[in-house]
Amino acid sequence: MFLILLSCVFVTLFSVTTSPIWNLSDTQDSYVYYLIGKYWTQGFLPYVDLWDQKGPVIYFINAVGHSLTESLTGVFLIQLIFMIATAFGIFRLYRIQWNNLQSLAGVVFSFVCLFSLYEDGNMVEEYLLPLLLWCLIGQYQWVNRYVEKDEVQHQPTHAFIYGLTLGFCLLTRLTNALGVCGGVAFIAATLLVHRQYRNLAYNALTFIGGFCVLTMPLILYFYHHGAFDEMWYGTFLFNMSYAANSGHGLTTFIHRLFLRNYIDIYAFLVIGVFIMLFVKRRRMVGLWMLSASVLIWFWLISSAGFSHYGIICIPYSCITLLEACSILRCHSSSLLKIATDGVIVIYLFIIVGKDVNSANNLLTNDKKSGQTQVDHLMTFVPAEDYNAFITYDTTPYCYLRYNIRPCYKYFTCQNYTMSMNVIHHDKVMKEFNSCKAKWILMERKHGINKYIDSILHTYYELIATAGDFQLYHLLVAP
Repeated sequence: MFLILLSCVFVTLFSVTTSPIWNLSDTQDSYVYYLIGKYWTQGFLPYVDLWDQKGPVIYFINAVGHSLTESLTGVFLIQLIFMIATAFGIFRLYRIQWNNLQSLAGVVFSFVCLFSLYEDGNMVEEYLLPLLLWCLIGQYQWVNRYVEKDEVQHQPTHAFIYGLTLGFCLLTRLTNALGVCGGVAFIAATLLVHRQYRNLAYNALTFIGGFCVLTMPLILYFYHHGAFDEMWYGTFLFNMSYAANSGHGLTTFIHRLFLRNYIDIYAFLVIGVFIMLFVKRRRMVGLWMLSASVLIWFWLISSAGFSHYGIICIPYSCITLLEACSILRCHSSSLLKIATDGVIVIYLFIIVGKDVNSANNLLTNDKKSGQTQVDHLMTFVPAEDYNAFITYDTTPYCYLRYNIRPCYKYFTCQNYTMSMNVIHHDKVMKEFNSCKAKWILMERKHGINKYIDSILHTYYELIATAGDFQLYHLLVAP
């Protein structure tokens, strides 16, 4: 009951985009997922009618949520289920070494770590957490059996979960699977070294089965609707360009090295190296920790640096604490204990700093900034023209507030996505050049817009301005 209550309180307080205690806010990703999910339930296909750069799983989750209540409350209810599953997964992970009371305390600490990474809620990583936790439970149990009982064989049922997790990541954000795949590669290599070919084959088959269980229904669905190419482009091909352009040179890379959002994976790496070098009896655990974290660490410090990326590191922080406490409890070397204490103190200091900063942002930031201006400009748009309305480079707030389905498929983050890919640039510009939209609401934070200004000046007239927002009306069709 405690874990259920903790999960419900957490989502209610901090999921500002879906929780009943918050109003609509000026945000991006969560509302895009919900909008696409909402209109999917009404027969409009993701990628074909409304485009975004995530895989279909996140839109499917939001579609199911919308179907429950025809509002964001349905998504909130699904979040509660996933967060409860996350809490029980964290508890189960701690129980590998700790008693019930210690494990409950560990769950509370993990939720404290999660707070500063959670952002607005309804993010991809939030729904991945239960699967990711059970992956690490399976891998951590295996490496402990190997170290303590010299058992080499790996349970194929856990490989099924690894495959399921890879499928989830492929159809949301593939890079989230790097840690799991690193651990899987380590297990496979160990089985090969010990010539456990039959066990490896069983694990491979169940891994493929888990992967197909999730991916094949959605792939076949889009293929049946003649939209597989569009889905694959939005899910994978576009994101290859996105990933290649997310970094910003050596300066940004160095900054990411010290980004506190990813302290959980740093601590995991440090403890892993520590064990490998100084705790001979558990050296295999240290090697597994390195294998399960190096790739994901490298990706995180090379990425765009968003806080919610770090959510996938929460399960790693659980194992960090387990191993650090094990070192303190079981080893007599004073130098080893001092070094471990130092790592824990630094880790806790950064966690507290992160949470204080996040709490300050939550309490002081005006998350409704822009809503008043948008509401004022929307008074100029007749309700009968809502089906010919689009926003440019602004949040999806008005689509939700006024129950508008965007009249263009490329309805969000136009500047950003066009800058990532030349082919995508041409797709977006072709749509805006059609001038099917009678009304364009634009957020102009940076003055001249090199992409759309020529279209606005040629075919549209400026109707009104409010703050950074401008409303344009079609003057003459091309």
